[in-house]
Amino acid sequence: AALGCCARTRDGRLVLGGIATGWRRRALWVVLATLGIGAVAGLASSSAFAGRYSSVVFPFALLLVAGGLAGSLYGAYRGYTQWRQARLLRQTREHLAKGDLRQAVLTSRQAIQNAPNDVPTCRLMAEVAERANSPVSVYYRQRLVELQPEATTNRVTLAKTALAFADYRAADLALKGVPETERRNFEFQMAAALLCLPTGHPAQAE
Repeated sequence: AALGCCARTRDGRLVLGGIATGWRRRALWVVLATLGIGAVAGLASSSAFAGRYSSVVFPFALLLVAGGLAGSLYGAYRGYTQWRQARLLRQTREHLAKGDLRQAVLTSRQAIQNAPNDVPTCRLMAEVAERANSPVSVYYRQRLVELQPEATTNRVTLAKTALAFADYRAADLALKGVPETERRNFEFQMAAALLCLPTGHPAQAE
C-alpha cells in the first residue's frame, strides 16, 4: 500500500505524531522569538542602554531575532503542511478500506494538489484512479516512473495498468525501459505476454 509522504508505518500514526510534535516545537520557537524582539526593544529603550551602543547593537540584535522568527515561521508552516498531507493520505486509505470511493477521490485530489511530485501521493492517486476505473491511473503510473526511474516495479506496474486501459503504446514503452537483467521475473513476463496478444504477436506471447 502507498505510504504517507513522511510515513514509515502503514497507518502513518507513528510519524504523524512526530510531525505534530515538530510543529508544536516550531510554534514555541515563534513565541520565544517574538518575546526576544520585545526584550531587545525594551533594552534599547532603557536609559542604561541609551547612547552609542544602542545604535550599533540594537539593529544587529533585531536583525538576528527577526531572522530567527522568520526561520521559525517557515519551519512551523512546513511542519503544518506535512501534517496536513499525511492526514489526507491516511483519510484516503481509510475511505478506500471502507469502500467509500467518492470520498477517497476527494481527499486524494486534495493531496495531489498539495504535493504533485510526492511519490507516495502519486502512488495512492494511481490506486484510487484504478479503483474508479479511470485511465487517469496511467498518467500517475507514468509519473511514478519519472520520479523513480530506477524502480523496475514501477515500469511493470505501469505496463499492466496501461494494458488494462488498452494503452498499448504506454505499455510497450514501459516494458522497453526495464533492464535486461530484470526481465526474467514472472511479473515482467506476464505483462510482456499480455502485450503481445492484442498487438498481433501471439507467437512471442507463447
